[in-house]
Amino acid sequence: MPHLTYAIDDSVATLVLNHPPQNRIDKQMSDELAAAVEAISRSDAAAVLIRSDGPDFCCGGDIRTWPDTPASELRALFEYHLAVFNSVEQLPLPVIAAVQGLCTGGGLELALRADVIFAGESARFGHSEATVGIVTLLGGVYRVAERAGRARAIEWALTAEQVPAAVMADAES
Repeated sequence: MPHLTYAIDDSVATLVLNHPPQNRIDKQMSDELAAAVEAISRSDAAAVLIRSDGPDFCCGGDIRTWPDTPASELRALFEYHLAVFNSVEQLPLPVIAAVQGLCTGGGLELALRADVIFAGESARFGHSEATVGIVTLLGGVYRVAERAGRARAIEWALTAEQVPAAVMADAES
């Protein structure tokens, strides 16, 4: 079963995260995202919408296999995710993320690659990495700093605080 699907209709490419229950990111999802970005870049799409099925946008990486994975393999996996996420950011057209529910860890990293984030009232953003004793892995803290300021970015990354959409919107103004 795909973890990510895409369609291009009326010049809008729609990417849908669909890896229940929390749309966790794994290699399969990144593979499917890479293929979708490649297809979009060859299409007549004029914009991209990233959204998800289910109550949460994305709760980050699927960490279940990480403890048993050698560090060199994890590093290669994170570098791969980073390259794929950066390819989203490098698309030469507007990218919009529609976020509801939790948007944490790698999910936040992906949403931050969008030019615009539309957040529903249920949206909560956070760097969940601190809850498992690691730092943000894909550059999200820098992207939050660009949007919400350095002090808030550092605080949110170190505390793993879940930031409601309204607070995030106020921080960007």
